[in-house]
Amino acid sequence: MKRRNMDRWNKEPFIAMGWLIGLFSQTWGWLQGNLKLRFQDQMNTTKFIL
Repeated sequence: MKRRNMDRWNKEPFIAMGWLIGLFSQTWGWLQGNLKLRFQDQMNTTKFIL
């Protein structure tokens, strides 16, 4: 029983790390996409004004 608990504790930080990395990469991808869209909008608006 105790041994199983130890194994679980040893694995949990890695699971948490993987989850955090996944979340971060998702957020990063979303931010990049958003910024790209905003930048394109800005360029279009600038062209329209010019």
